[in-house]
Amino acid sequence: MTGLLLADTVLGLDPTGTRVLAIALALTAAVLLAFATHLQHRGVQAVDRAHPHGSSGMSVAALTRLPRQPLWLGGTLLMGLAIGMHLLALSMAPIVVVQPLGILAIVVTVLISAVVTGRGLAGPVVRAVALCVAGVGGLVAVSALGATENEITDLQLVVILVILAAVALVIGVVLAVARTRFGSLFYVVAGGTLYGFVAALAKTVMGRVFASGVDLLAVGALAALVGAVVFGMYLIQIAYAVGTPDVVIAGLAVIDPLVAMVIGVIVLGEAAELPWWAWVLWLASAGVSTLGVALLARHHALAEPDDVLDQTDPASVS
Repeated sequence: MTGLLLADTVLGLDPTGTRVLAIALALTAAVLLAFATHLQHRGVQAVDRAHPHGSSGMSVAALTRLPRQPLWLGGTLLMGLAIGMHLLALSMAPIVVVQPLGILAIVVTVLISAVVTGRGLAGPVVRAVALCVAGVGGLVAVSALGATENEITDLQLVVILVILAAVALVIGVVLAVARTRFGSLFYVVAGGTLYGFVAALAKTVMGRVFASGVDLLAVGALAALVGAVVFGMYLIQIAYAVGTPDVVIAGLAVIDPLVAMVIGVIVLGEAAELPWWAWVLWLASAGVSTLGVALLARHHALAEPDDVLDQTDPASVS
């Protein structure tokens, strides 16, 4: 892959050095993502205040207003840079090593929120962030013990595409039938799930293209990746409109990597060589990080219930 060739031929790194570089790139991308999230959130909120949402859902007109909002546009450009660095990291190391590092964005986002609001860091927030960091540290440490990269087969790619299609269909049906019954957490979970598939598809498409060139299946996978990005971004913009950036990024930082890691473990077999005790530690670490995000979301739900648990239809910013 491009990342492996860069690390090997240009930088002269051995496999351990390449993995360290991938981790550094992923951590930097997480920091950039935190700043991008705040800018996008403020941009969406500005559009929402200027054009209060109604009951018809996020319209095409509302979407076209966002690129004309400077904060949202700046956040999107910064997010593009973060995604590029994250993809480069994915090309250098397994999903189960790279993807969990995005949880660092929670820490940075919380710090940015404290500075912007001037409210400081509450005790529950500090404890929640500490659990997130401890959990993701465990995930990375365990995954790095025996995570391997395998050649991606046609069957594996087809399985990922079929599961993605089913998930997107379920989300679409729920949106169409019962969207007014859900608050921002639904949109965060749905968007994070789609973004998890984006990471897995990006990994598989890059591996396939560099291994055997472009073929019809790779083109189909790329089209599915783009569709998942667009659908996921739509859902996250709704979450921005009715929720806080801390909760949005916290949900994404757990759901996204968990989905991607499950795909990497079950479909791609990246953790097949881990011993049984490593699986126990992996599950425990996942539980700790999930608990941290749950506590963070609960803190914001109690502090700002209208933002996080709004049960009216939030699907418009116009």
